Amino acid sequence: MLGHKIKELRQTHQLSQDELAKELYVTRQTISRWENEKSIPSSDSINSLANLFNIDVAELFSYTNQNNLAATPLVDSSTLHEPSKKERPILTLSQKYLSFYNILLIVSSLASFFHLYLTPFSFYAVIMAKKKNSSIKHLIYLIFLGVSVHLFFQILSLITFYFNIGTHTTEIIIK
Repeated sequence: MLGHKIKELRQTHQLSQDELAKELYVTRQTISRWENEKSIPSSDSINSLANLFNIDVAELFSYTNQNNLAATPLVDSSTLHEPSKKERPILTLSQKYLSFYNILLIVSSLASFFHLYLTPFSFYAVIMAKKKNSSIKHLIYLIFLGVSVHLFFQILSLITFYFNIGTHTTEIIIK
């Protein structure tokens, strides 16, 4: 629709593709690709087109038909939808194994991280427990609890990031 509008405006103003291209500092082939809807103009080019034809940018994205004088939007709302579960890509066997391998890799790296991170705390807790100093023992317990809660939330954020849980993206499909 945008390509048809550009072509209609160009012909109305009696400009050739070369002349329009020179005005917009692009090539003639670029104008041709826009008119044939093989590419879309950049936002700068859209602003330049609107200024050149003395129209609003919104008018550039509406198309008036000879039979219907009302402007119709570039994208019909019936073509906008979120992909359903049936439209999601089907994983091949190798992709499933690769995904499973990535999960195992994350779990094993987290296990080694826990071991390296928590070993000094456990040794320090044992040493302090032998000294029978209860206030330090409680302090170490609180530090250990705080670190554990922090690590728990870090792992949750890592899992949600890895599996894209909670992201709400909308895919626009133009037919």
